Amino acid sequence: MNRLDEPVIILGPPRSGTTILGSLLSNHSEFGYFEEPRAVWRWGNEKRSDLLKPDYATEKVKQHIRGYFDQELLNLGKNRLLEKTPQNCLRCEFVDQVFPNAKYLFIYRDPVETIASIQSFWEQHTHGVSSIGRHKLLAKLRHTKPSQVFPYAREFIKRIMPKRSDGLPNVMWGPRLPGLPEMVRDMTIAEVAAMQWRFCIECTATFLSGISKDRYLVLKLEEMDESSFEQILQFLEIEPEPALSNAVGDRFSYGEVRRKREFTDQFVKDIRPIIEPTELYLAHLGVLSPKED
Repeated sequence: MNRLDEPVIILGPPRSGTTILGSLLSNHSEFGYFEEPRAVWRWGNEKRSDLLKPDYATEKVKQHIRGYFDQELLNLGKNRLLEKTPQNCLRCEFVDQVFPNAKYLFIYRDPVETIASIQSFWEQHTHGVSSIGRHKLLAKLRHTKPSQVFPYAREFIKRIMPKRSDGLPNVMWGPRLPGLPEMVRDMTIAEVAAMQWRFCIECTATFLSGISKDRYLVLKLEEMDESSFEQILQFLEIEPEPALSNAVGDRFSYGEVRRKREFTDQFVKDIRPIIEPTELYLAHLGVLSPKED
């Protein structure tokens, strides 16, 4: 099989379990795992939001993205691409233009808890040196081409500055929605986080409803256990391996896959008008329910 045949793309809003899923599956020898290579996906479209249309996947853009992953897989000695970038939820059709034979793992989590976690990251990771871990910084530099250095260097400088006196974040965090700076200015961070969740979920669900059901698998974070990975391996048509089984067993040995967050009634009241239409939309599409049974 060619290295880029049937890549596995993990979809899910930020803070919904994509990291847990990706890091566990990365223990399988089949996969070369790439965690949020943001600059790779945005190559040639740096001035746009993350809501990339399929037409933006020009031949030149597709050649760059495929060429990058193909070379990295060759360097790693791996046979199959495994990738997770939450922003890809906003550009599923774009991703599918690049990898038309991809298989998708869509993981979701209770929306209130997800949004509370997104809000926390807005508050903790948009200012100050500590907001950027050394590992993540090195990974970003590795994925960035010289032509992309300036915009990311400017973001880095803003990020390491002290917190602004007006309380607004130094930089934008998470999926770059169109009009995100205006949202941050005019809405609460909780409402902005809810909008990011809403766009990610609706764009992904709309995309999945239009492709063959044998190309995607839906997983719920709260219900994940060791048997979930048996289902995943069967879906991806790969054999179990001890390293993966051991990692999954260790991760689920204490029965929890997530931290439980506390949130106020006011928080729920503020975000409910944003998330309720999405919950109705998901019920209408029926993307989630067939995979839960």
